[in-house]
Amino acid sequence: MAVVALCESRDLFNLLSQRVSVSRLAEMNYLCLMDARETQDYHTSHIITARHAKTELEDVRSYPVEIIPQKVYMSSEEQSLSRSMMDDLKIKAVVCISARDMYGFKWTAFVIRFLLCFWTLGSRVLIVSLHGFRRCSAAATAYVMHHYKYSVQEAWTYVQRCKHNVVFDKRFTDQLSAWEKRVRGKSPDPQ
Repeated sequence: MAVVALCESRDLFNLLSQRVSVSRLAEMNYLCLMDARETQDYHTSHIITARHAKTELEDVRSYPVEIIPQKVYMSSEEQSLSRSMMDDLKIKAVVCISARDMYGFKWTAFVIRFLLCFWTLGSRVLIVSLHGFRRCSAAATAYVMHHYKYSVQEAWTYVQRCKHNVVFDKRFTDQLSAWEKRVRGKSPDPQ
C-alpha cells in the first residue's frame, strides 16, 4: 500500500539526491508525475512520454546530500568533480579525506576547524572521500556532534537521516566515541 508522508524540503532533497545504480529520480517509488494534458492527448501519447521520461531520468545526476542546511554537504568523488554541481550549490571549499587521515583525534579536530573557518566566512563546504562514504560520513558525524552538541548516537542518527545507507565500521565508531568523551567530558551514551 502506498504511503503519503510529509517531509522537510531538506529531507526530500537528500532522499532524491541519493543514488544506488541510477538516480532516485528514476525510481518509480520516488516520483509522481502530474500530467496536465487534455484527456485525448493523454490517451494517445502517455506511453511514449513515459518511455522517454524514464530514459532521461536515468541519466540525471544526483546532487550531494545536505548535512547542515546550506552549509555542509557530503558527496561521492564523482559528484565533487562536477563544476556545475559545485556552482549550483555555491560550494566554495572541499574537505577531501584520505585513508591516512582517519586515525586519532587530529582528523576530527582538523575537519571541524576547516568547516568552522569557511562557515564563518559564509561559505558552503563539501565533504568527500576518495575511499567511500564511511570516511566522509564519520567526518560529517563529528561535525554534527560539534555543531549541534549531539552525542555520537544522536549525530549518527542525524547523518543517517540525510544519507540512508550510511554505515560505520568499528574503528570510526570507537574514534567518534573517544572524541565525544574528549569534547563533552563524559562517557558516551550507551548504545
